[in-house]
Amino acid sequence: MSRYRTSISAALLLLLAVQAVLLLSCGAEGPSGEEAPVSAKSGSLRVGVEPSLLPVLSATAPVFSEHYPEARITLSPGSFGELFNRFVRGELPALLVGAEPGEAERSALEQAGIDYRLEPVARTALLCISSSERPASLTIGELRDICTGRAGGGIVAGINGNDVMAQKRLMELVAPGGEALSARFAESDSALVKMVEADPGLIGILPLESKGTLMFSSTDSPSLRVVPVAESDSTEAISPSQYDVYRGRYPLAYVLYYMYRKQEPLATGFGAWLAREGQKGFARSVIAPYRRPVRVINLKPNP
Repeated sequence: MSRYRTSISAALLLLLAVQAVLLLSCGAEGPSGEEAPVSAKSGSLRVGVEPSLLPVLSATAPVFSEHYPEARITLSPGSFGELFNRFVRGELPALLVGAEPGEAERSALEQAGIDYRLEPVARTALLCISSSERPASLTIGELRDICTGRAGGGIVAGINGNDVMAQKRLMELVAPGGEALSARFAESDSALVKMVEADPGLIGILPLESKGTLMFSSTDSPSLRVVPVAESDSTEAISPSQYDVYRGRYPLAYVLYYMYRKQEPLATGFGAWLAREGQKGFARSVIAPYRRPVRVINLKPNP
């Protein structure tokens, strides 16, 4: 089992640096210094993104501006609820989200008369972390018992209390019948990691993309491990590698969607790019692309 090590200070500095550098652009102004006209390849676009996904899109969005220098992409981090409300009010023309809109969200979109599209662009997952060798693996049934407070042996779930979407995804994956989540809540993903380090009975659950920016051990505490998950007792327990998330073998995998207003030209153009050329950026990150990236091979004719 792989172990992921980095210092607390380095992780915190990285998080602060990523959040500080949100403006991602390459010359969105015309020769006269005026804003470029809005089209599928030019103008300014503000995209809402959940904090855990910020490093992923921060690395991918600038590539779009390198291809289209008159396009400026700005990332606005926030919780799903905050971002969705801004989308409905017209303040954000596009979002990167980890779930399709629920009944309440669809109703709000319909009442606002918003013509939108959901473009599947990547695959990610929830991962389970532990500070000890037990459990060696978990089944979905065992994880359901842990997350609903029915597990014995003092094992309980831990999750970021401010990440409402992670809580929703978790219960949809392990308890689709509508059972209530029973867990210890942390203020952030990094705080959750510290809680798990200090408590051998705690199973931490956090987004796969958080793995790249969090420390998974410190000098004075036990190192953490990722716990493999199986569909049932009769199936193989799988770790959340990019390959197995892409293939759909890991049970806690789910799809990321780019949600945008259809009448916004640059939002539409960026979505089309993410669904094709942008897949290479997701493939180079800790999460997985939605589809196999397009490879272009130029063959030179024989002399």
